[in-house]
Amino acid sequence: MLDNNTFYAVPGSPHVYVLGSDRKLWLESGPWGSVPPPRQQVDGDVLAFQAVDDQHAFVLGTDRKLWYESGPWGSVPPSRQQVDADVLAFEYLNPDEIYVLGTDRKLWYEVSPWGHVPPKRWQVDGNVEAFDADLTASEAVYVLGTDRKLWYETGPWGPVPPKRSQVDGNVLVFQALDSQTAFVLGTDRKLWSERGPWGPVPPLRQQVDANVLTFDAGFYQRLGVIFVLGTDRNLWHVTRPLGPIPPPRRQVDGNVQAFQAPVDDSEVFVLGTDGNLWDETAPWGTVPPARQQVDGNVALN
Repeated sequence: MLDNNTFYAVPGSPHVYVLGSDRKLWLESGPWGSVPPPRQQVDGDVLAFQAVDDQHAFVLGTDRKLWYESGPWGSVPPSRQQVDADVLAFEYLNPDEIYVLGTDRKLWYEVSPWGHVPPKRWQVDGNVEAFDADLTASEAVYVLGTDRKLWYETGPWGPVPPKRSQVDGNVLVFQALDSQTAFVLGTDRKLWSERGPWGPVPPLRQQVDANVLTFDAGFYQRLGVIFVLGTDRNLWHVTRPLGPIPPPRRQVDGNVQAFQAPVDDSEVFVLGTDGNLWDETAPWGTVPPARQQVDGNVALN
């Protein structure tokens, strides 16, 4: 499940978006080490955001208004168009398509042109806790209900609920890789790698780890690697085979609040529980690893 990040490293560039504890959003540039680094303010009174690239971002204000904003950054607010209002969470597919979860727990598929509030849209489902688009298929999304049941749903959107198959129950957090693969964290804090076809509950699955706070599979399924943050706030680099508990792993760092690996499993941005953000590099095992401070006073989740 994608987060509306408090920080985001733009892949393939020396730029990181950082949301400060004062709710100001910045685009920051390396080399890291100076605190704060060279930066331009994107906006203020920001609750959450998702970056498209270093010149475009979707920004959710503390007033629950969602905007599509464009650089060059520096003017506050920047050039922008309102996408919607009363927004709880969102996920963009591209600058013209977006999923929006309203404060009424209704999930919508919305399309540009932005500016009309609400924009042209179709309801996907109701009583939604969280969601994650299947980027490998058109009109397909994983939806977690407020009853903690996880569904794989397909369009056309409009009928509520849409065509769907149950993936699992008692789900706390999840991340979809494609239509047949998902990582699921249960309410018992056990993390599973699950495989379709969906419908039987629970599905075919292997346990990855236990006592998990959150995780990131990202593209690491292809590498056989994921990052796992334990309930003790220790961050681990986990490798296959999955099944033994704990699996083969090396500690990346401790006292971790959030993390993101922008390209592969050799670099990770780590937000400590003290609000300091670090760019850390492998080899893992030494705690803390080789690292440079990116910024301080970063908003905690």
